[in-house]
Amino acid sequence: MRIRIAIVVAMLLLVYAAGAQTPVSPRYFGPNAFQVPQSPELMFGGGDESIKVEIAGDFIRGRLSGLDNTSDVHLKLSLPLFTDRARLTVWWEVHEWYKMDDGILKYRGRVDNLITDHTAGPLFVSTEILLLKERKTVPCLIVRSVLRTASETEDAFPDRRGYDSAGYFFDVLLGKTIGPVSVSASTGFLCWQTGDGSQNDAVMFSVDVSCTPCSFLKASAQFGGYVGWRNDGDFPMSLRLRTDFGKEKWLVKPLAEYRHGFKDWPFDMFRVGVAANIRL
Repeated sequence: MRIRIAIVVAMLLLVYAAGAQTPVSPRYFGPNAFQVPQSPELMFGGGDESIKVEIAGDFIRGRLSGLDNTSDVHLKLSLPLFTDRARLTVWWEVHEWYKMDDGILKYRGRVDNLITDHTAGPLFVSTEILLLKERKTVPCLIVRSVLRTASETEDAFPDRRGYDSAGYFFDVLLGKTIGPVSVSASTGFLCWQTGDGSQNDAVMFSVDVSCTPCSFLKASAQFGGYVGWRNDGDFPMSLRLRTDFGKEKWLVKPLAEYRHGFKDWPFDMFRVGVAANIRL
């Protein structure tokens, strides 16, 4: 009888422990675990066979109760694939440095008093295909397939900085130019492993507006997010404001970006960097 009671108690404890685990979702991890993806760059009529490189530094502050500061190095590279209608793009938070205190650690299921450490971020590999070129009354149509690799270091998951598994997403974008203004909207499907043998699936959405008021300035805004089916911190949204400086003939152009998170991405991000277009 005692053995049966002990077995029942042990099973209840295991069920409780499994239920008490921190969900593998963006609200309970660092800002780079799975950000709201940036929309693919508009290709409109194709014809762009340049190599695009972007290097920047990010400064991110969490807004939950407790200290959660992050700095990282961001790298993005985009290459043409055999035709002006397809590109291969990779982006990577190459390395991040972070500091968290007791408040945020307990919220994420850790018991440490303070963590100051560093780790690698996730690497994304994307293929973008221009299915329909923009015409006078027809928008451009772009489809994208993206793999999120599990490139973080071993301490990223226990420190609640990044997932220890891969993910992927697909999306479709429509874009149109009206004078100096470009407007686009996208939707898609996003998926990641949750660590318990299952996965979380989410619907993606975004709306973008960009304007080139003069030859040396481009301003853009994107509002987007994704919503998972588990409802456990898996509904991140963000507003992204970006300005690119410099004329078209400049090889290197400075850029500045601000991103404000909503719902399950409770962060503010500031980015400063440079972008270069290398003509082949």
